[in-house]
Amino acid sequence: RYQEINIFFIDTENFFNNLLSNDNSFQVKDSPWLGTYKDVNKISYFWYDQWHVSDSVHKKFADFILKEFSKEQIILKHNLM
Repeated sequence: RYQEINIFFIDTENFFNNLLSNDNSFQVKDSPWLGTYKDVNKISYFWYDQWHVSDSVHKKFADFILKEFSKEQIILKHNLM
């Protein structure tokens, strides 16, 4: 009657803080790209605007999620019937 559901929690705050501290591929970490259209090198910015991370950060986050999901994980299963 119910399909199996797996729920995964990912600590995005820790991921972003770690990326800000340890990833040197972002030359601009303290100001957003939005509004700096003269700077065509969006890849060097961590933030797109005051709330959203850039495409480069999204790509790194997606790669991290794929890596984590590919690991063997212990999943708690509940019988809903």
